[in-house]
Amino acid sequence: SETRGLGQVVWDAGLVLAAYLAQTYSGRGIAQGTLIGRHIVELGAGPGVPGIVAAHCGARVTLTDLQPTLREICAPNADANRLAIKSSRRKGSSGGSIRIAELLWGTDMGVDVLPPGVGDCADVVLGADIVFDEEHFPLLLHTLQQLLPQRRDVAPTVHTEVDTDNKTHGRHSASKTSKTEKKRGG
Repeated sequence: SETRGLGQVVWDAGLVLAAYLAQTYSGRGIAQGTLIGRHIVELGAGPGVPGIVAAHCGARVTLTDLQPTLREICAPNADANRLAIKSSRRKGSSGGSIRIAELLWGTDMGVDVLPPGVGDCADVVLGADIVFDEEHFPLLLHTLQQLLPQRRDVAPTVHTEVDTDNKTHGRHSASKTSKTEKKRGG
């Protein structure tokens, strides 16, 4: 049996973020229309659910991840939604666009991540449950600083789970208590 990678799962945090985007930015949401034309990059997109919802809200979205997740999960989901996004644009509503790009955190970004016509940075960066190992934070911070060069106050929030034996865990468990910390990069 084939082992599933972390990026091949729809994590609860991704569903919560997608629901927030849908409720806030589409239909009768309090910020309806504010994503139209904005360039959004979703990091560690996996199935790409939040980014796909943002595209339906009018954003120009780039879903990023690594292979094979990008090819096996992300691209088919983007393809399956592309027609509906395009169709909503033709009907005069706020349909955006969606594309995919491979992105290894901590490396210089290729031109695929920031397409022509959007400037040299993203308007919004999405990520939900994307870091499972603390050693990846410097790489993530480097990538965020490239995507948002005008923002020098980027400070990812780290949610760490601690069980009753004071052992740190990266995943949510209903039987554990939690604390939130902030990490700042150089």
